[in-house]
Amino acid sequence: PGSLEWDQLPPGSLGEVAGRRVWIRDGRPAALVAEVGDLVVTLVSDDASSLTAIVEHLPERERGSAWERLHDACMRFTAAFTAR
Repeated sequence: PGSLEWDQLPPGSLGEVAGRRVWIRDGRPAALVAEVGDLVVTLVSDDASSLTAIVEHLPERERGSAWERLHDACMRFTAAFTAR
C-alpha cells in the first residue's frame, strides 16, 4: 500500500475518472496513474481511452484486519486445491 505525491508526477493532466483522481500522460504509450483505496495503480497502453475505461471498472480495495486477510488467503489457497 502507498500514497501518491501528486505534485511529484512528471508533466501531464490531472483529472477525475469514476470519482477517482487521476494523472494522465498522453502520447504513445499513454499512461494513467490513480489511487484505488490505499493502492497506487499505474496503467500503460497505446490507447488512452482504454485506460479510463479500465479505471471506471476497478473495484474499490477493501482491506480488513491482518487476521481477516490471512483467513481469506488461506481460503483461496484451500479452494485452489479442492477445485475440480
